[in-house]
Amino acid sequence: MSAGPILVADDNPVDRRILARFVGGEGYDVVEASDGVEALERFEETRPQAVLLDALMPRMDGFEVARQIKATSGDHFVPIIFLTALTQAEELARCLSAGGDDFLSKPYNRIILKAKLDAAQRQRTLHDAVTSQRDEIERNRRQMVRDQQTAKLTFDRIAHREYLSLPCLRYLSSPLALFDGDVLLAAPTPRGSLVVLVGDFTGHGLTASVGALPLAESFYSLTARGYGLGTIAKECNRRLSEILSPGTFCCAAFAELNLHRGHIELWLGGLPPAYVLTGLTTDAAGHVKSLPAQHMPLGILSPEQFDAKTQTLNVENGDRLVMLSDGVIESSDAAGEQFGEDRLLQALRAVRSDTSSVDTVVDALSSFVGSREQVDDLTMLEVTVDSDFVVGDLQAKLDAEPGVAPERWSMRYSVEDAALANFEPMAVLAPILRGVPELRREMTNLGLVVTELFANALDHGVLGLDSAAKNDPAGFMAYFTERQQRLQSVQGRVEIDLSCARENTGVELCLSFTDSGAGFDYEAVSFSERDAGETGGENDSDTNNDTLLHGRGLRLMRQLCSTLEHSNGGRTTRVVFHASRTGGSDG
Repeated sequence: MSAGPILVADDNPVDRRILARFVGGEGYDVVEASDGVEALERFEETRPQAVLLDALMPRMDGFEVARQIKATSGDHFVPIIFLTALTQAEELARCLSAGGDDFLSKPYNRIILKAKLDAAQRQRTLHDAVTSQRDEIERNRRQMVRDQQTAKLTFDRIAHREYLSLPCLRYLSSPLALFDGDVLLAAPTPRGSLVVLVGDFTGHGLTASVGALPLAESFYSLTARGYGLGTIAKECNRRLSEILSPGTFCCAAFAELNLHRGHIELWLGGLPPAYVLTGLTTDAAGHVKSLPAQHMPLGILSPEQFDAKTQTLNVENGDRLVMLSDGVIESSDAAGEQFGEDRLLQALRAVRSDTSSVDTVVDALSSFVGSREQVDDLTMLEVTVDSDFVVGDLQAKLDAEPGVAPERWSMRYSVEDAALANFEPMAVLAPILRGVPELRREMTNLGLVVTELFANALDHGVLGLDSAAKNDPAGFMAYFTERQQRLQSVQGRVEIDLSCARENTGVELCLSFTDSGAGFDYEAVSFSERDAGETGGENDSDTNNDTLLHGRGLRLMRQLCSTLEHSNGGRTTRVVFHASRTGGSDG
């Protein structure tokens, strides 16, 4: 122990003088006190490196002095060596329990005293080292938390989490740590639809969240550019397979809600089943349809092995889509029993049109788990089908791209044979159309028009599918199954012609889609608002019934476009779309 003050407190002046001489002979400054009260005063004045303290003193005994010294020293370690003539084990133990670190029996032995002072020095050095390391660890922990909070804020901004505040979405996001392995993303498309993603990376915390940022970047970039769901899933898989370490992957569920076409498209890989709730009322629950995963998680298969095939379901206003991570069903109670899919289904069957499936499941989960601590990230998403929202003004949420187009321009794009199976027209046309400021404000409506025109040219023209097959849910599923089969060996062509001209009041965009199919007798079809049918081969005029699952596309185009006409034996459909300089289409 380096030279410094040592407090010697003893009411016996002879013992105190002898001890002070011993201590001073070892190179220390000595501070003396004759009773307990004076000992505390001298301690506050000098803050000694160690205290030699008599157990039995007037005014305040050594036990109380030791307790107060320890209480006021905080993290500063001050060794206390009791000076005592006590020999009973109980009394010696009392010295230690009062805060003493050692004791020195009377009469004093200089060799033993030196050994105990050296031991006290080692204790103090060790304590200071441990305290310094603890403080350094705490500083590093606080810095790490600040860094993680900054990184989390950056990720949330990049991930556009403001989309999760859209009125048709309800969600639960309960991470186990600041960073979590679950991902929850949502974004509108130029087609007027909404794409959502629930993902669950292996593991927890920062390690599990490493892939979340590149996944979010791919998701939002491809969605904004108008790529289809299968392509988005395929590209996300490619990106993750390149960066994730072996054994790390992301279970994921993608969904695109396309209200104007009346369906939900899904790609499900590795997560628990998704659920569709239909027929909900305020008085009774509707039907709960389970949709098990059909694919491997993202990041496992190579791009060549990856299966981008999606499934499509018919939906109506008020229907709900529910997707969740396995943390929900794997939550367990105090006995270790998991919440499980049966309890989840029971909760979903209790949902009414005026209640949220998220709130209902969270209540059931909380009641089941009780006070048991959370052991996994919990994520759940509910999407309510709302035609007013989905076909509404979403373009304000899309990233505006700068650019100024010439006064007049035109282009032609041709897609043939196998390329038709994966062609996504808005992925090609959106960057061109966004170059026109007036059209940029109308990307959602334009996306609806372009997507519908191409779908009709491909489905009814090239593939020869009959839209009337979608009159009921069973026919709807059969229609899309047949479509997938025909796309595997598709042969034909779709040509897209665009011309754009700037006018005094805005911009006029003409779009023509020509297919290589057999055409149809469009002159025999009435295109009145009362009996409008599907374009490109739809000759059933009985489509004014809103319960039919087909015929919606043409009615939508008539609302959005100023001109809709057919030619070339029914193989060409032409529309004219007006966008004003002040925003808003003039169709």
